[in-house]
Amino acid sequence: MIKRIISYGGLKNGTICLLCPNCSSGVYAKFGTYSRGVRYYLGSLRTISVQRYHCKCCSSTFSDLSRIVSRLRRYAKKALRDIVDIKLWMGAGLGKIANWKRVRGCSSTLIWNELQKLGKLCKKAFEKLKCKFSGTVCIDEVWIRQIKGKYVYVFAAVDAVYGHIIWIQSFIVKNKGEKSRATETFLNELKAMGYIPKVILTDGDKCYPDAIKEVFRNAIHQLCIFHVKQNIYEAFEPPKGIKLSKEVEELRDMVLAIFDVNNISINEAVDFLKTALQSAIVIKSKSAVNLLKNLLEKKDRLFQYLIYDIPKSNGFVESLFSFFEPIQDIGKSFPSMESVDNLFTAAGMHY
Repeated sequence: MIKRIISYGGLKNGTICLLCPNCSSGVYAKFGTYSRGVRYYLGSLRTISVQRYHCKCCSSTFSDLSRIVSRLRRYAKKALRDIVDIKLWMGAGLGKIANWKRVRGCSSTLIWNELQKLGKLCKKAFEKLKCKFSGTVCIDEVWIRQIKGKYVYVFAAVDAVYGHIIWIQSFIVKNKGEKSRATETFLNELKAMGYIPKVILTDGDKCYPDAIKEVFRNAIHQLCIFHVKQNIYEAFEPPKGIKLSKEVEELRDMVLAIFDVNNISINEAVDFLKTALQSAIVIKSKSAVNLLKNLLEKKDRLFQYLIYDIPKSNGFVESLFSFFEPIQDIGKSFPSMESVDNLFTAAGMHY
C-alpha cells in the first residue's frame, strides 16, 4: 500500500507526495513507465501508462495505482462504484448483475466486497454529515430476515420537512417482543448524534410510544394518518362475497372524514370517535368496534396536527422503504446483520 504525506519540504508547500512502501522515504526519482490494463464501466478495457519510481534510500522501485485501481483488481474504482449503483437501482441479485453484458467479467464476489466496503464508508459519512434538521422526523422499520432464529430489523429516520435521510441502523433481536429495545437504542443513537426532534411521526407499531417517552420526553408523537385510514378501510372491509351495508358504509365514511377536518379541537374529534363507537355497537360491527376502541386508546397521538403545524403522514420514510423494496429480498440471503446494514446504508446514500 502506497502512503502519502503533505510535503512542506523541497516540494511546493501543501502538495501531496508518495512514500516508499519499503522504507517510508519520500526521496525518490522517476524510473520509467509500464502499461496496465484497466476495465472501465460498460466492460471497455483500456491500457493506461503507470509511472514507476526509484527510491534513493533503499534502491527499491514502486508505482502508484491506488488513485485509479484497488490493489489486485482489474476494475477501475469508478467502474466498481457504477456497478454497485446499478445493483442498488435495479434491485437485481449479485449473479444477475455480474452476468450483465455491460459489466463483462465482474464476479458476484467482487460486487459483494465492493458493496460491503461502500456500506462502511456511507455509515461514516452519515455520522459526519450534519444535514439541515427541521426538528420533525419520520421513523419506520422493516423486518428483513432471520439469522439462526433471530430477527433483523432495519430502522430509518428521515427529516419530515426536507426529506433527507438522517440515520439508518440495523439490529438483531431474538424475538419480535424485543423490538422496543432496538427502537430505544436507535432513538438514543439519534440523540447522541445531536438530533433532538420536537415532533416524531410513526406508524401504529407498539414499539414506538414507550421508547419515544423514554428517550425524547418532550417530543410530540403523531401517528401517520395514512396508516390510520388504511386500518379503517381494512376494519370495515366485509368478508368476500358479502356487500357492505349502507349503515356500515356511512359510518366508515364519517370516521374517515374526521381526519380531513382541521377546524375542530382535539376534544371534539375524540367525542366524535366515541359517538362512532356507540353507532358501531348498535349496528353490531365487531371489527369496527375493535378499531374504534383501539383509536380511542391512541387518542393522544392521533390529533396533534390540530394544535401544531406538523405533517399528517410519514410519507418521506415510506418513500424510502418503497425504494428499498426491490433489495429487501436480496438482504434475506446476506449472512450477517453487518452485511445487511452495509447493504441498506449504501442504498440509503444512493437514495
